[in-house]
Amino acid sequence: EDEALDGAELERMSDDELAARIEGIAVFARVHPAQKLRIVAAYQKRREVVAMTGDGVNDAPALVKADVGVAMGITGTEVAKQAAKIVLADDDFATIVAAVEEGRVVYRNIKKVVLLLFSSSAAEVLVLLLALLCGFPPPFAAVQILWNNLVTEGLVTVNLIMEPAEGDEMRRPPISPDEPLLSRTLLTRMGFIVPAIVVSTLGWFVARTAAGVPVELVRTETFTLLAICEWWNVLNCRSESKSAFALGLLRNPWLLAGLLAGNLLQIAVVFWAPLARVFHTVPIGAAEVVALGVVGSLVLWVEEIRKLCVRRRARRVRLGSQA
Repeated sequence: EDEALDGAELERMSDDELAARIEGIAVFARVHPAQKLRIVAAYQKRREVVAMTGDGVNDAPALVKADVGVAMGITGTEVAKQAAKIVLADDDFATIVAAVEEGRVVYRNIKKVVLLLFSSSAAEVLVLLLALLCGFPPPFAAVQILWNNLVTEGLVTVNLIMEPAEGDEMRRPPISPDEPLLSRTLLTRMGFIVPAIVVSTLGWFVARTAAGVPVELVRTETFTLLAICEWWNVLNCRSESKSAFALGLLRNPWLLAGLLAGNLLQIAVVFWAPLARVFHTVPIGAAEVVALGVVGSLVLWVEEIRKLCVRRRARRVRLGSQA
């Protein structure tokens, strides 16, 4: 049902008429530079994101006007290259597809890191605030908070950005330019993750304090439990809907190295006397270490249940559309 339009026919159309009909026009032929600008503007008037490819001097105005101007690196003129935002070094259009995929991977990984940082920081603040409001002593020493923010989070945050593609990037709909970084999905996930970390960490602190355990030991356990929660949480953040068990750690050796380094450093800060004096920690028993690992995993299981519900809902929608 699509139609083709040449420059003479386009000249007789108003801008409003062009914008109304442009979705049904498959080919524009014999158009001059000013008309290319009109075509780009017509798509943008419909709130479309426009990519313009070109190699000649006459393409330069439209390359500048488009949301993304793409110039040919081998055959393109210098004017076109200067006007474009992207230059194809190999003049191969398939490179554009590869670049879009890579861009989606990078954007996705940025959102994973944002989720990890926001959820961990919000949980940490809430644990401190709720403990003080309930009349308990601070669950962490100030230097322990500093260690957690700089070392525990830092070792996994930087490495999470190296997460490889999940494989479905090009099957997902385009990202809206108006979509906020803190999207509804990300905030919903925080609504599950943050309470899980708060419940496990603050619950442990309150229970152990009520049991009469010395303050220094309780703080050390709570401090370690917060780190464990964040290690479990980084596994959550690797995918919005895929189970953490379906994504092998070997896919991202940087993240695996960060987790191992974080564990070793946490062991050192708890059990090595010179660091223990600085960070006000005391050794923890083996049984408590295992219990901390189990309690900290609550954040993983809560998010796994949410992901399972998301996958089931997506499957029902897919089956319904096929029917």
